[in-house]
Amino acid sequence: MKIPSDEANKKLTIVSRGLLRVTNKEWESPKDHFERLGGHALDLLMIAASPGSATHWANRRALLLFDCFLRVIDESPISSAIVFATTRFQTLQMLFYGALGSESFIDTAETSRANLAYHFYTVLNRLAEATTIRLADYHQKVAGCIPEGFVQEFEKVELNDVQVRKLRPYLLIAKAGTEYNVLLNDMVPLLGEKFTDAFHDGLRTIARPKVKDTALRDFGTTFTQFACHRATNHQPISPKLLMDPAFVQILLVDFMEFHFMKMTRRKTAVQEGTLGSLQKLWSRYGGYWASLAGQKIVAAPSSAFPSGNPKLLSNDSVGHRKTKTDTAGNTTVITQKLLTAVPLHITDEEATRLVFEQLRADCSRRLKFDPPCRSNFDPGLGVAF
Repeated sequence: MKIPSDEANKKLTIVSRGLLRVTNKEWESPKDHFERLGGHALDLLMIAASPGSATHWANRRALLLFDCFLRVIDESPISSAIVFATTRFQTLQMLFYGALGSESFIDTAETSRANLAYHFYTVLNRLAEATTIRLADYHQKVAGCIPEGFVQEFEKVELNDVQVRKLRPYLLIAKAGTEYNVLLNDMVPLLGEKFTDAFHDGLRTIARPKVKDTALRDFGTTFTQFACHRATNHQPISPKLLMDPAFVQILLVDFMEFHFMKMTRRKTAVQEGTLGSLQKLWSRYGGYWASLAGQKIVAAPSSAFPSGNPKLLSNDSVGHRKTKTDTAGNTTVITQKLLTAVPLHITDEEATRLVFEQLRADCSRRLKFDPPCRSNFDPGLGVAF
């Protein structure tokens, strides 16, 4: 199995912003999402974070991130309100502001990190109305820059490597340098850190020569969810089994079923093109699996990658759908085929190139039969205006 280099991992940030995505229903059991904050201390913080205003979402996210911060610096659990009145808690506040000022802590914009710091500051000020707390002397503004001194102090702290690897994002980098996250964290306890890193490195190799490939991200995330689904049903996957072509052949059929059953797991209503979109994604999955097999991360299937149901793509062209509303408020969905047939399995970049080449050919044909339009012809683009 190919193992990724340490150099690639050094570029990863400490905490994934995906960890902050918690639904309303999941917030009904807040203790499930915190490891270092708990007991009466967490109860008081949650009350301070939920004043009934529209900011409670940002307040809760700030507390989740503070819990992640406590984990990566290997801080002892905080369960009693007595800790709030200590000098150590005052120091923790300043270190956390420094973490939010650091580009290496979480993969989000500087303004977003400053906003999280402001909401953390707001929660602690509300907490001070209910219990004794030693607040830091620093007052964070909504869009204020976090002092560089705080950042430097945070970056001096020795981090818990185990926690960092549990919380880090698995980033893919497009050819233009754009970074985007694929959710592989849940794969680690099932398939091990060694395989997960190799799988991630394989995805990075696929992503590197392309524009941002959301289908690749979907592939990685879906396969992780599938591995979790198998483990829950007492059918665990192992790296050894993934190198067995006969096993992989059977596994991919189950993976295909799991992928298409996304239709029943959707939170929104199924639309006209849902099945076709799932088939289009599945056809892309085949290429990704072949690439991973070529990198010796998984085995190729013993027979062939299951094709799904290509008939769902209906005549190889992309349909443009729009909703039209009449004067009475009734809506209808209108489907129109593009003038240039675009195979559904190709990437957006390839589709753009195909359409452009068709435009160039059409313009050349127009010039041949209608010479007067040459005055509106741009020779650099090969297009008439």
